[in-house]
Amino acid sequence: MFLVSTSVLLVETLLAVTTKRRYNSGVNAGRKKGRSTVNEISQGKSRVKSKTKEKDYHHGDLRHALLGEALKVIEAEGAEQLTLRDLARRIGVSHAAPYRHFSDKAELFVALAEEGFKELLAALSQVEPTPNAGMLARFQEIAVVYVQFALRNPARFSVMFGPEVSATCGENPPAPMLATMEFVLKLMEKGQAEGQLVPGQPIVQATTAWALVHGLSVLLINHKLKDKGLEKMAPEELARAVTASLATGLLTGN
Repeated sequence: MFLVSTSVLLVETLLAVTTKRRYNSGVNAGRKKGRSTVNEISQGKSRVKSKTKEKDYHHGDLRHALLGEALKVIEAEGAEQLTLRDLARRIGVSHAAPYRHFSDKAELFVALAEEGFKELLAALSQVEPTPNAGMLARFQEIAVVYVQFALRNPARFSVMFGPEVSATCGENPPAPMLATMEFVLKLMEKGQAEGQLVPGQPIVQATTAWALVHGLSVLLINHKLKDKGLEKMAPEELARAVTASLATGLLTGN
């Protein structure tokens, strides 16, 4: 069920990326006009946040503490067991304190997902294959980084692609998720422009690549490959092998 909901979320995100591209092309002209208003609003929000921070029940960084404790609960007990009231008890603040940062549990899940996608995108953006390496080498290193991130952050990873975020955001995935998908989409477009990928819709190729690596990550997190003769392969080695298998259907000259 999780894989099905994740696949739907990936497709919805890709569609949202392409819709956003079309929308952005029509609104760029009006951005300059609205900057002064945006600045005024930002300044107002900063003043409100400053006042709120002073009243965080003497907690150094309540928002960060709530998110960190939430991950511990999710990893130990599952997302369905998490409540803001219980988080407040665990951290040692009043039951009302968490609501200064999150209106409900769904909003907290979205915040966890947004932080996760920011971290994931930062890690993917730092991938630097050896000089003159082809598209396959880049695919493989990106796959390795993705799998490593998932195994290092299983609780956050489950939230990022979980039903709670999908149900809350609907057809408007978190901006960091859109940025991550945009990264993958541009990689496909670049590969086609350089003649290293077969012709086709970049959005379909991006979905294929992401779904493959994501599925591998989920299987590894849930220990579903130990009885498949793959237990002796390191996750990084397996990621490169799986990506190479995919590449034979995408790369030209094979």
